[in-house]
Amino acid sequence: MYRLISEHVVYPLYERVSGRCIRHKFVQLEASQWWPLADILDWQQARLAQLVRHAYDTVPYYRQAFAAAGLTPADVRSATDLASLPLLTKAVIQERSSELLSTVYPPDRCIANYTGGSIGTPMRFYQDQGQQDWGTANTLRCNRWAGWDFGQRTLVLWGHPRDVKATQTARGKLRALLLREHTFDAFGFSTADMAALADYIRRARPQTVIAYASMLAHFAAFLDERGLTDLPAPQGIIASTDMLFPHQRQLIERVLGAPVFNRYGCREVVTVAAECGEHVGMHINADRLVVEFVDAAGRPVAPGHPGRVVITDLFNYAMPFIRYDIQDVAVPSAVPCPCGRGLPLLTELIGRYADILTTPEGRFVSASALTTILPKIASLRECQLVQKERDWLQVLVVRGPGYDEASETALRGQLAGFFGPQMRITFDHVDEIPRTASGKKRFSVSELNEPG
Repeated sequence: MYRLISEHVVYPLYERVSGRCIRHKFVQLEASQWWPLADILDWQQARLAQLVRHAYDTVPYYRQAFAAAGLTPADVRSATDLASLPLLTKAVIQERSSELLSTVYPPDRCIANYTGGSIGTPMRFYQDQGQQDWGTANTLRCNRWAGWDFGQRTLVLWGHPRDVKATQTARGKLRALLLREHTFDAFGFSTADMAALADYIRRARPQTVIAYASMLAHFAAFLDERGLTDLPAPQGIIASTDMLFPHQRQLIERVLGAPVFNRYGCREVVTVAAECGEHVGMHINADRLVVEFVDAAGRPVAPGHPGRVVITDLFNYAMPFIRYDIQDVAVPSAVPCPCGRGLPLLTELIGRYADILTTPEGRFVSASALTTILPKIASLRECQLVQKERDWLQVLVVRGPGYDEASETALRGQLAGFFGPQMRITFDHVDEIPRTASGKKRFSVSELNEPG
């Protein structure tokens, strides 16, 4: 009964007070996820045609891009035709921001947003209210795959200072009250913070937890070390924002006693893909986004092969993102999910370009594979791999009790097995792994200009 009241009374009240229009979009997305893939692609194609015509008519950058490619909007009839257009890069957005704004959107209808600057300078961009509402509706749909529903008490464990600050405003507090959502500031995440969080979970018994993957793993390790493994289990745990590795999933599920659902997204386009209960990959939100997977030359990669992720947001009309190079690498799949949803899958998120490490010969080394060595090293609490040069890997190590020379020798041997004998491996002992400006802990960092 409370779920129905929350969905049909409380949430509409929140929309009216906040000026949002989310729920009817959520209903649309709840239906379209079950369409056959062909119907989803037809829907996608119709939305794409509208976006391309709008961009051509009202956005100076795209008018120039179409002219340079010798195209008109009529030439872009499907997602495949997008390949004739150039990639939209972060550098282009930073340098030509004013040219990317639609001339029919006045400034008061453009909502400024910012990337967290995890891999460089933060990027400013703009969205419209429709884009944000579609993004929120999409996120709610993916939350439901993890067991969430309207009216449930939700814990959000977050580390982005600007997002956390927004929860302290009058609007943020109203949202938290109406939606039963509690945001816990985990930017510093000290021992005292984690102890307070454990007390909150024991007291409030949240049914859904949404958090950075690295923060969840850090918190689970804290609980495990102190024997605090009897906290009330939520129905589902959503790991978002940074990479979720297999050893982290195992630790979180064992300690917190609930299944983990991985999610892939970014501030620019919100949720890109997410796991359902089958856990065989992440469903691409193809009824809201066009997602391409391309090689270094911009050609589509075959299913099962890693490709650069290129995204077109079908609903941002204030500053259209068409063929946006998000600087990630992932593996698409052609196999349908057993759950019956028509949304296609990606089977593996390899990581950000700035997180991908390579051998001296240029072969990719999967961060997910690298993390399998961590449980084999005695008393290794945390580490970060930093590729300084093609043949130099720096390892930042947070030592636990009992970490010794033999542990380091074993770690060196494991890494050499992945990177080969030409890789020079050095170690630095640190008190903690540094966080990015948005609160993430990166397991791997490449300081090379381009991986591979």
